[in-house]
Amino acid sequence: MFYDAPLTESLHAWKGHPGNDLKEVPRGLTNFASVEFDVRGVISLNGTGLPKGFPLPQAVTNIPVRLKFTQLHCFMGTGWWEDDGTRIGTFVLHYADGRQEELPIRYAIHVRDCIAQAERADDDNSLEHAVVAWTGANIFALSRPGHVRLYKATGKILATRWKLEALILFRPCVGQWIDQRN
Repeated sequence: MFYDAPLTESLHAWKGHPGNDLKEVPRGLTNFASVEFDVRGVISLNGTGLPKGFPLPQAVTNIPVRLKFTQLHCFMGTGWWEDDGTRIGTFVLHYADGRQEELPIRYAIHVRDCIAQAERADDDNSLEHAVVAWTGANIFALSRPGHVRLYKATGKILATRWKLEALILFRPCVGQWIDQRN
């Protein structure tokens, strides 16, 4: 299991917004939108909404996988909004034979801001490649008013014959991946 922060840690305490955490998300092996995820924490990366020099990485590299699979499921959210279709991150898949494949993460196609605003009723609709997999609350979301939501996005893997050795997650995304084995 690979993560760099617990679910109980506030995601925006640095902005003076304590209580923006994911502590209501069920931990351990849990089914979200028909896929079982092992949820223990988050991978946080620097994004466009963060001040320069904020101490989050631009990428997390060499996440060990060592499996063959046909789809990559990600349980994720992002901490800001962008124009629909904007590329906000990338999964880079490194195969055992040296091949590489990139799966882009696009705003409003794979994920939206994890804080849903009450005035945007259609904001929780399914996206082109994702569905809302979990909704809950935290102190920050309730003060907006709104709620917290995380998405399950699915990417088709092109190189299904080759064993995936490692995964790299490039900015800016918060998420957790899971495989769909053959």
